Amino acid sequence: MNNYDELLNYFNAILNFGSFSAASDQLFISQSYLSKVVLKAEKELGATLLNRSHHPITLTYAGEKFMSGLETIAFEKRNLYQEVHDIANNKNGHISLGINQSIASTFLPNVLPVFHDKYPNIHITLSENPSAELESQLLHQDLDFQIRMLPIYTNTIQFTHLKYEPIYLILAKNSPYFTPEKSKIDILEDKFECLKQQDFISLYSGSGFSRLLETFLNRQEINLNTVLKVKSIQTSASLAYKGLASTFVPESFLDKQFNSSLCNIYKVSPNVLKMNVVLASLKDREFTREMELFQKSVIRSFSCYN
Repeated sequence: MNNYDELLNYFNAILNFGSFSAASDQLFISQSYLSKVVLKAEKELGATLLNRSHHPITLTYAGEKFMSGLETIAFEKRNLYQEVHDIANNKNGHISLGINQSIASTFLPNVLPVFHDKYPNIHITLSENPSAELESQLLHQDLDFQIRMLPIYTNTIQFTHLKYEPIYLILAKNSPYFTPEKSKIDILEDKFECLKQQDFISLYSGSGFSRLLETFLNRQEINLNTVLKVKSIQTSASLAYKGLASTFVPESFLDKQFNSSLCNIYKVSPNVLKMNVVLASLKDREFTREMELFQKSVIRSFSCYN
């Protein structure tokens, strides 16, 4: 297993296009050759890297670790000399970053201070807007990167996984399933039919979290009884904790000291629903030196979560 760049390219193609046949067409190689390369890697590692029964094809847990390692190797090879050169010459540069308002306060402290300490002369322009607006800016090259949640519906955007985060249901006191003084957080594996019978606080369409929830609810064939729409996850969480209506929140917004007379909290099984935070960029755009350094720094900042 010598050509790590080739392996990374092949795995990215399979994941981006969803199948061996589509990936081989894009790579201009035979499907049999592509399958042979992947099988050889799996044999050498002694692990299955791809969920072939899933359509589109996804990575196994071992595959996620392997891909992360391949990306690290690729970055190290490309950036080692340039990084040392930039530090020695104290060069200036610029990065434009977009992030949804709801998650900015949660994720930016993990990213910006570390990068600024290492590269104080690379200036960052920050855009905090709804995910749909940021996606448009990214497609028009008004942004270099976007920190966002999956799903992404266009093949012209590539992404690197940063963090998985569990999702929690805050069940307000007006729900027929509310249990007074229940402070234990239980796992919600199924029985999502109960969501049809309660009032909900929902986010306006266009945010990454609303996209994630809409996909999940459509799959469950559930239409929520939305009594209030807000722009911020923090706002919906704060209102739900006070018992106004129920809502979903990522773990970053979980308050374990909640008032059990006003709400119950359930953790949705990650096998059913979880938030995938990624660093997105335009697929065909050539990275500048500053962009490569920033991407590498962000991935390292989130490595403790994986």
